Amino acid sequence: FPFLVVPKASKAEKNRGCERLEEKVRANINKMMGEAGNFKTGSGNIRTVKFKNHHPTVKPIKLMSYLIILGSRPNDIILDPFMGSGTTCIAAKMLNRKYIGFDNDKGYIEIAQCRLGAVEPVLI
Repeated sequence: FPFLVVPKASKAEKNRGCERLEEKVRANINKMMGEAGNFKTGSGNIRTVKFKNHHPTVKPIKLMSYLIILGSRPNDIILDPFMGSGTTCIAAKMLNRKYIGFDNDKGYIEIAQCRLGAVEPVLI
């Protein structure tokens, strides 16, 4: 059974289009937490980490593109009811699909709109 191995989204991919957004502190569950938004390093020091795209689970565009190609055709409508940072809609736009995405977090909607604005459809 064939499978696809895709690395996590790079910082450049996550932040493309988000230049105008305000930086926000985001908790990182992979690090030992100090005070809110501060991270303890191995030496016990605390450093603050800020992000413009503060969504915690940005998916790789390559992965979402693969899934869209498997399940749709050009000009189909892709529905993403939990849009988050908008990766599925970005992949749909790049693959000449129509898309509908929504989320209940206004901050994530703003991130998705910025990221979508930075993408041009690729005509295939």
